[in-house]
Order: sequence, then structure tokens, then C-alpha cells
Amino acid sequence: MLDLEKKADVVQTEELKVSNCPICGGYVCHVYFMQDAKTKKKSKWFACSCGVVFNAQKPSKVYDEKYWLERSKYDKKLEAAYQYPVHIYAPIIEELIYGRRVLIIGRPNTYQEEAFLERGWVPTIIDKNTCFKTVDNVIAADFETYQFPKYKFIDNDGKETLRQTKYSLIWIYHTIDNFLDPVAALAKCQELLAEDGIIVLMGADTDFINTRSSSCFIHWKHDENGIMWNRRSLAKQLDQLGFNVILARQNYEHRFPIWDDYHIIAQKRFF
Repeated sequence: MLDLEKKADVVQTEELKVSNCPICGGYVCHVYFMQDAKTKKKSKWFACSCGVVFNAQKPSKVYDEKYWLERSKYDKKLEAAYQYPVHIYAPIIEELIYGRRVLIIGRPNTYQEEAFLERGWVPTIIDKNTCFKTVDNVIAADFETYQFPKYKFIDNDGKETLRQTKYSLIWIYHTIDNFLDPVAALAKCQELLAEDGIIVLMGADTDFINTRSSSCFIHWKHDENGIMWNRRSLAKQLDQLGFNVILARQNYEHRFPIWDDYHIIAQKRFF
């Protein structure tokens, strides 16, 4: 029953300041003040009308062996769930392209790359976790700063040139929210893709802040997430980079390991 005598809880906050959206550049004064239920750590997030919500502080998460062991142990129960996105989206992708080289950017476990291997794909993984070493198909580096090697190509006339390594598919499962400069990272993806290459993006959908309420939004990870999008803002960015968006949908189903997110499949314009 509505209690008309109840007084509102008073929350002490710092002085409200206007910030600039890192994506559209607009002024933003709409702010969410959140507190982690477990650690009690407080965080401040700016919400821009373009659909982007960004952390006022640079994420401080340390990706090391401890992080890997904790996540791997927890995610063992979700092996089928982690492979589910590969099982449902790979057939669509395989219908659109012939290549089978996939670059996986960031991984909490090995389940998705194993699912790709079972389908005949050749995966390469790049991850900035310090417990990894660059060996075989694993690149131990930060995608945003890593310089992908070029290879020598000799044409029929014997002329030698350097060419960029290309991938048929770039798979980004809930790591785009961790990028410090996601626009630059997406532009880098565009350069790394073959002429008909496809990018798959899944990340926190900020539209769910309104449909679930801010207190029920599960992606307030102050130490990991820096910039979060909704599917429309990200689809617009992909269009500007020269992609055709094939699929852009919201997901709230728990058969995926993460929900209240967007799933986007986009292909480079090649004709």
C-alpha cells in the first residue's frame, strides 16, 4: 500500500557536472549513480541521448591468472550456453561467406573457439589477459594497441608487396564494452576483415536500463565496462564505417550466458 507519509531516502552525491559523450561529442548531464551490491563500490555513469552510456572513471579491472581461473571455473557450468551463440549464428554467417578464418577478441573461456573448431573454422584468439602467451593461434596482446603483422606477397611480375592479414569473421562477445576507444577498434576491425568479411558484436544493451529499471540492469560493471551502447547507436556507427547490418536484435533469453544485450551481425559492403 502506498505510504504517503514516507520520506524519500537522502543520498549524498558529488556536484553534478556536464560531460561530453565519447561517441557523438554531445553534452551530457543525465547521470546514474550506482553502487555495487557486493563490494559497495560506487560509480557514476553518463547517459547520452544517442544511446551510449559511459563510465565516468576508466575501468580498473586487472586481467590476470586469478581472473582467468575464477571465470573458467564458474563458466564450466555454462559451456552449452556459451556455445549457443555460435551454434545459431554460424549457419547464417556460413551462408554469406566462403572464408573460415575467425578472429575472436577476448575470451572468458575456450568454449566458443571450440564450437568454431567443430564447425571447421580456423580460430585466432587475441586477449590481453597477462596469463596468456603468444603461441599457436593465441595472441597475448591488447587488440586496441596490437599491430597485426603483414606478410610478403609476390605478384605474377615478381613485384613484392606487404599485405595485411585478413579474417573472414571477427567475433566480439561482450568485450566491446571494455574498449577504451570502441570507434577506433571497430575501424580496425573493418581493416582486418576480408572484402566480404563479417563482424559479430554482442554487448550490454542500454535500452534495458529503461525497460528493466536502472537497479535491475545487470551490466553496471564499474571495473570492466567503459562504454555501453544500444543496438541502434551501434548499428549507426557500423553503417558509417561501411557495414551493412544484417541482424540487430535484443536478447533477454537466459539460454544465453549473458542477457539483456544486443546481438548484431554486419557485413562489409563489397559491391
